[in-house]
Amino acid sequence: RQLGRSPMHQVTYLRMRRAAEQLTTTTKTIEAIALEVGYHNPFVFSNAFTKWIGWRPSEYRRKKLGTSV
Repeated sequence: RQLGRSPMHQVTYLRMRRAAEQLTTTTKTIEAIALEVGYHNPFVFSNAFTKWIGWRPSEYRRKKLGTSV
């Protein structure tokens, strides 16, 4: 708790950072990225990512890569 956050908060933060990096630097599927960062259910991952980042994983990838649909 030295950072003022719970350990779970820090773990989730690191997972989301890793997922965001993977979304913009690889062509891996969202399902593969979800598994890589510790989510066995892509739907649960997508909801968590949206809560933390503010965009769905697919939206985040499109916006960061500057592509449409």
